[in-house]
Amino acid sequence: MLTNRVPIPANYRAEEDVKLSPPQKFNQNISDKVNAAILKGMELEPVNRPQTVREFRELLGLVVKPVVNIPTPPLVNFDIQQPINNVETFHGTSLYTPPNNQEVQLKSSCGMDYRKLRDYLAQEKWKEADEETARVMLAIAKRENEGWLDSESIDNFPCEDLRTIDQLWVKYSDGKFGFSVQKRIYQGLGGTREYNSDIWDKFGDKVGWRKGDNWLYYKDITFDKKAPEGNLPVGQLDNFFCKWERAFFLLFSRVETCRL
Repeated sequence: MLTNRVPIPANYRAEEDVKLSPPQKFNQNISDKVNAAILKGMELEPVNRPQTVREFRELLGLVVKPVVNIPTPPLVNFDIQQPINNVETFHGTSLYTPPNNQEVQLKSSCGMDYRKLRDYLAQEKWKEADEETARVMLAIAKRENEGWLDSESIDNFPCEDLRTIDQLWVKYSDGKFGFSVQKRIYQGLGGTREYNSDIWDKFGDKVGWRKGDNWLYYKDITFDKKAPEGNLPVGQLDNFFCKWERAFFLLFSRVETCRL
């Protein structure tokens, strides 16, 4: 309905390994969130699609915090109103804001210690966290001497560790940063495992890695929560992802494989 055209049948996409074109290709008025939600909802494998209406609404940014049925208080002097903890109001309705206290399990398939990364993120030391992310990923891939990840090391990067790193970034940035966030933005622009310079440039513009027509050096990246969505982690563009353009879109493919 949004593109005024029927998508390629799923059986043909599966047999011929044809990628589904992003809706924004045919209708530029479609927002990034709607574009990404449609692509996610039309994944070939059912397990990769949103499993509930709520999950799909979350992709669209339509989920409203649940309304809490607050018991009727006893008669009091209504000139004195006591605040209710963790409750906000929205159009006169009380909404409960759950505390963000769910801990990320620091799981690793190779015994990597993620406590330092967790602590940096908890303290909002974004640059230190980014550097620590580069360090642990190079260590896991045994690529410290090379200083960058090649396609083989990315394709074989342990899902358990990638998930831990991503969950830490997502948790402490309130969903603004993380590899899974970057993957969603990249795919929403039509990005695939195949390198496309135009899409890559658009991605750089979207996440704040480009200024004008120029890519930023690592020292010029904004290490602040006010940065654009998907701005971090960067992984030290100058060395960690030497050949970083191709490395990043390969990494997004690995994020997809690991179902982050």
